[in-house]
Amino acid sequence: MSIGVVNSQFTPQSKIYLLKGLEIDAMNNTFWGAFDTPEKQFNFFINNYDHIVFENYTYQRKDGTVVVPGVYDDLRLYNYLIYQNGSTGNKAKWIYCFITSLGYLNDNATSISFETDVIQTWRFEIEENFLESYIAYEHRPQYYDLGDGVHRPCINTQPENLEIGTDLISDKQYLIDANGITSFAVIGMTCDMSGTDSYTNAQLGTPSQINYYVFPFNRYTGTDITSLKIGSASGQTVTISGLSKVLDAIRKNEKLVGKCVSIVVTNSIPGLVVESGQVVIKRDCFTNEQQGDYLILTYKAKTMNEMLSNDLNAYTKTRVYNIPAFIGFTQFTKLYTYPYSYMLISDNNGTTKVFKNELWEDMKNAQFIYVGSPNSSKINIVPLNYKVTKSNESYSDLINLDNSFESQYETSLPIISDTTALMLQSSRNSMNVGLSNTRRSNETNSAIASATGNALSAQTSLQNNLNLSVTARNANLASNLNDLHNKSNMINASIGAIGGLSGGIASALTGNIGGAVGSLVGAGLSIGQTAMQNQINTKQTNLQNANALANANAQASANSQSTAIGNQLRQLTTQYQNQTNIQNAMDSYNARIHDAQATADSIVTGSNDLMRQIALDLNTFVLYVYRPTDEYKQKLEKIWNMRGYATNTIDYPNLRSKISWNYIQTVKCNIKGTNIDPSDLEKIKRVFDNGITLWHNKNVGDYSQNNGERYSYTQCDKYGNYKEKKVH
Repeated sequence: MSIGVVNSQFTPQSKIYLLKGLEIDAMNNTFWGAFDTPEKQFNFFINNYDHIVFENYTYQRKDGTVVVPGVYDDLRLYNYLIYQNGSTGNKAKWIYCFITSLGYLNDNATSISFETDVIQTWRFEIEENFLESYIAYEHRPQYYDLGDGVHRPCINTQPENLEIGTDLISDKQYLIDANGITSFAVIGMTCDMSGTDSYTNAQLGTPSQINYYVFPFNRYTGTDITSLKIGSASGQTVTISGLSKVLDAIRKNEKLVGKCVSIVVTNSIPGLVVESGQVVIKRDCFTNEQQGDYLILTYKAKTMNEMLSNDLNAYTKTRVYNIPAFIGFTQFTKLYTYPYSYMLISDNNGTTKVFKNELWEDMKNAQFIYVGSPNSSKINIVPLNYKVTKSNESYSDLINLDNSFESQYETSLPIISDTTALMLQSSRNSMNVGLSNTRRSNETNSAIASATGNALSAQTSLQNNLNLSVTARNANLASNLNDLHNKSNMINASIGAIGGLSGGIASALTGNIGGAVGSLVGAGLSIGQTAMQNQINTKQTNLQNANALANANAQASANSQSTAIGNQLRQLTTQYQNQTNIQNAMDSYNARIHDAQATADSIVTGSNDLMRQIALDLNTFVLYVYRPTDEYKQKLEKIWNMRGYATNTIDYPNLRSKISWNYIQTVKCNIKGTNIDPSDLEKIKRVFDNGITLWHNKNVGDYSQNNGERYSYTQCDKYGNYKEKKVH
């Protein structure tokens, strides 16, 4: 808008324009993207601001003073000057200047001091010669597009040192229960379900002396789930015994009581998923089989490599979470990054873990899988495509366990044993042995008693016979001895008579003949008497010896029999006592059974209050999406709207990538001096190092304007870097 042309008295050389109302300055705000040629640049100023033109002026020196005709009061609102010193060559270049002061000379003349606007003057030379520089702050692309039409947030995690408040809020909370209301009870037994002490080695891929059996159930109603599918919800059906039946068995069945070592409740088991309300067996590591009276689902013997699986279909997965949608659309995608927002998983029991939104491969496709353990209720909720990249075919999502949420709360059922059954099982052998021993003692005592009675009769008879035998032998001995004595007396008498007769006869005859005959007869009688006496003595001795021997043998036999009978008598003495012991043992056995029946069932292992957990949704996983409060969200958006993000990178600057304005601040700005006045180049660098806003229309300072992207989202990458390395 031209106010008028004033002809100068000086030699015509230069043209000067005075403009008013410009809101740009030397250091903070300037125009940039409103034009893309020098001609459009000049026309932008002339067409948008009131101005006065002074033509045919002498050559204007850089950063000088010019005197123009005009009243001071009429010119004091003019704050900008443009001049041209010629129409050809370098003189034809328009020089843009800030008016630094106006001086009153007289009523018809005003002096104007000016200083070169180095940014506007060298606008196009700067853009052509701006090299990669250290960018501290700038406006960067907010979204990128992989070519599929989906706008994904760009990531910038450089610290801003901005206050975000002490508390963030959560607008969105999501239950991330693994299999809905389905849980699994895993029973560990030291025997199989038939009560046989055996186990399947290498269950769960590792040697173990424990058999594990899996029983699904509805954890809110307690209903048994006995129908399972193989492969998919429409696959083959297999049937197993219900959990309640098995729990009752391990409580009361004498073969199973005391053999249960654990009952763990978990919400996730690899290889078992819930699809369309059906429990589906997804992996060939389970077998259903009959053991005793029960159909059970148990693990096959597998190696560790066989147990591990990279097939994500074998695991229960959560829904897909669109983080930007949860937080709400914003043009400042840094709000999607930590610490301004994040995801948090809690088990509602004190254990939490933060997941940074920017670390997902795709914020719009955040998802988790559940990795459980059959002998523990602990669950790992593993993020998919989080903090990792699939750089090779050997990638496994399970290696991300280090980044997973791990619940710490153990959930188990109490193991209850029927006291009577447990006593019968644990004491049966000892009590049976005790009864058997008592029974054998009773039988022995009965036999001894019978033998003792017979022995007593035999002893009495033997003693009577012995007495009779001894009496008879003694009488016979006395008779024999008396007979021998009588015979001895007869012999002695005969000898005496013969001696007297021989002596008389001899005396009647001649003396010599009588002496001789007497001597002869006496000698014969003496010899016969002696022999007879010896025989008698011998026979007597023999009779006495034989009688003594017979009596000794009889006594020895009697003593032996008496000893045996004495032993039998002692056994007989305890017979009734042993019978009493048997009855006492039976009474004690029955008393123990009655006591056990009257005793409350024992809790082998306790529970950690599963019912309370279910009632309060404890150990139920909840996903929270946190963001700043509205107060701090608005503050952050205003700051980022004005000056962009902290970038701290080496790159070409974004000078007109936005619709309405770009902010740029460098460190040791790197611009070549080609075709730029050296004295101005250093000023230019200082301007960019101090930070400046480049406006792309005349609405300088109006931050309410739309400031979207001028460039396509397909032209930049995930981190807001333009793929083409140049000034944008």
